[in-house]
Amino acid sequence: MTFKEIISSIIDSEHGWSVAEQFIDTIYDRSEDNLSRQNLNALYYIKTSVEGLIESSVFNQHVEEEMIDYVRDLKEFISLQK
Repeated sequence: MTFKEIISSIIDSEHGWSVAEQFIDTIYDRSEDNLSRQNLNALYYIKTSVEGLIESSVFNQHVEEEMIDYVRDLKEFISLQK
């Protein structure tokens, strides 16, 4: 099982399958075009869930760094939408 599948499962249990699908859609394609096609509330829920996982130190350093980059990109995109 990959970290993407684990995080997706956690997001699914917290926020539902459609939010988890948006995580899968954006984890490797964080372009403005792709993020713009997603639900802004879902991106906020994803950001919050991933931040919690980063704080929990469950994953190794490599995964945490990737998740930190992901959250940074989500924060930047979300802040531009307000």
